[in-house]
Amino acid sequence: LLKSHFGGSTYCAIASLVLMNRFESTFDERRLEGLKKWCLNRQLSGFNGRPNKPVDTCYSFWIGASLKLLGCYDFVSKDLVRGFTLSAQFTIAGGLSKWP
Repeated sequence: LLKSHFGGSTYCAIASLVLMNRFESTFDERRLEGLKKWCLNRQLSGFNGRPNKPVDTCYSFWIGASLKLLGCYDFVSKDLVRGFTLSAQFTIAGGLSKWP
């Protein structure tokens, strides 16, 4: 089930359920733990949106925000995410590129 989801749609689903106060009633413990594990397994340096795909700054937001909503952002290697994100910044005009 979780393998078919992508990072952006996973975030949108989690955030929608949180905003509707329906998150806790939607998942049993087994599925919730599976969702947390799937999100945590997306981290390489930044995050990818699905298995066997490269990391990019967009997914670092989508998956990072999902983990924050799931209450397990403390398990993220923040130094790796920070390093990846800073390596993708465009120093001349500002902003971030998708990849370094």
